[in-house]
Amino acid sequence: SQFINDNAHRPDKIYIGSSFIYFTFRYYNHTDITPKLISSGTLDTIPHFSGTALLSPSDLVLTDTIFNLPEVVKNNIIWLVWTTGFGGHKPNVPGNWQIITEKSTADTPGFKGDIFITEYHVN
Repeated sequence: SQFINDNAHRPDKIYIGSSFIYFTFRYYNHTDITPKLISSGTLDTIPHFSGTALLSPSDLVLTDTIFNLPEVVKNNIIWLVWTTGFGGHKPNVPGNWQIITEKSTADTPGFKGDIFITEYHVN
């Protein structure tokens, strides 16, 4: 979170690839950018243990819409936070999102996997 807090600015966008790190990131997010959770399904399809009691539909970006988000325009900077923990993987993103940098750190405790931050430029 600190890396994004130090580097992200409006009109950048922040997307989180797993509900298991979404709430922690949202708590430590000190930017004025509201993060969105990438989800393969609507709120009613997400398991309760994943935090649905704390989510609203406006928190979500569905994977089938991420390729056509009206709020993402040319020259935006996109921050993608994702994890290899909990069976997670890097979400698919549009081809016009070009990687600027990618950083990772071990989650705590380490057996949970790694957390990645990928910074993209929208071409």
